[in-house]
Amino acid sequence: MKFRITCFLGILCFAGSLHAASLAGNLSESDIKHINSTVIFPSIHRSWTGNALSPEGSLGFELGLETAFVFRRDLLEIGDRRGVAPSVIPVPRVWTSVEIPLHIKLSAHAGLGGLFDGIETYGFGAQWAFFKDPSEDTSFSVDFRYTSVNLFDDATSNLMGFAAQASKDLIVWQPYAGAGFLVANTTVDSDVLSAGTSAGPHTSATYHLFVGARIDLIAKLSVQLDVMAARPSVGVLLEKSF
Repeated sequence: MKFRITCFLGILCFAGSLHAASLAGNLSESDIKHINSTVIFPSIHRSWTGNALSPEGSLGFELGLETAFVFRRDLLEIGDRRGVAPSVIPVPRVWTSVEIPLHIKLSAHAGLGGLFDGIETYGFGAQWAFFKDPSEDTSFSVDFRYTSVNLFDDATSNLMGFAAQASKDLIVWQPYAGAGFLVANTTVDSDVLSAGTSAGPHTSATYHLFVGARIDLIAKLSVQLDVMAARPSVGVLLEKSF
């Protein structure tokens, strides 16, 4: 069963990624900010905050395979309209976390998007559960996240986020919800810029709302829905405690 779930998630990771993607040419400054809103923000490192709960493994860390699903929307309608991208852009990555004293959890991921000229990301997060109510099985926490994004080898971005959230332990599953903000500093390759447009960095900021849940199966399956700049994205994580 575990093998089937892993294979299924792996198929989701690479579905729709058979062709190399690229940004359009002749991009303006407003186009770059649109790119930030459409595909850069949804590529943020996810801390999977249902994991405010302590790892069950004796070693205190978790390892998993994550996929974010970024919706292309009107990305191909900017610039000279010669961009190439699937309608749903998968952002596969290996994810891990470890808990240290004072209810602090550190997480990190390494992206696999470079295997198919997609969205390559590397990131880390630090989450502090500053209040836990054992009687209600509820945790409140804050977390900071940083992500380095390489978009189709046409743009790079440093993406930072801060959020506060609450999670509840319902034994078999742990729902959570949170809110925060994101800031992206994006630099674009001069080959795809219009005349007179600076390579950057171009800075954009937006709010970040999210809800999710972790379900305890043979392995732990988490699903998270994010809304950033009025644009939704979805992430899935399959993980195991050690």
